Amino acid sequence: MLANICIRVDRVCIAVCFVFVALCVLTGLCFAQSPLTQETKTKRTSKMKEIQGEVTWIGKDRIAIVYASSGTSEDEILLPFGKNMVLQHLQSLSQIQPGDTVSIQYEEASEDTPDGTKITRVAKAIIFVRPSTRTPPTAQEQDSGESLKSGY
Repeated sequence: MLANICIRVDRVCIAVCFVFVALCVLTGLCFAQSPLTQETKTKRTSKMKEIQGEVTWIGKDRIAIVYASSGTSEDEILLPFGKNMVLQHLQSLSQIQPGDTVSIQYEEASEDTPDGTKITRVAKAIIFVRPSTRTPPTAQEQDSGESLKSGY
C-alpha cells in the first residue's frame, strides 16, 4: 500500500511539474519579442562638433576642407550644407575661396543598425577665420609647373 501511495505522489509531482513548465514556456512566448522587432531597433545619437581647416573646394551645397596635414598626407572632410546653415563674418558663400581658413560647426549623427553603424555629418555653421595667405599661380608659373613647388 505504501508503494501505491508513493507511485501516486510521484505521478502527481510529475504532472504538477509538467504543468508548471508548460505555463513558463507559454508565458515566455507571450512576452517575448519577435526577431523581426529586435532587428529593426536602432540606436541613434547626435552631437555637435567643430573643425577648422583650409578650404580645398566649395560648391553650391557642400564644402571640403583639409583639417590636418603631416608631411606626406592630409586629412580632408567633405560636408554637405544643412538647411538654415549660418554663415558668420561673410555675406555669402561666394566669398569663400579655396585656401581660406574656416571653422565649421557640424552635426554628427550615428545610427547603430544590425548592418553596422551609419554616420552622417551636416554643416550647420561656417565661420570665416581668415583669407588665404597664398597667392594664386600666374599663367607663366602654371605653364612651367612651378606652382607644384610653391604648394598651391
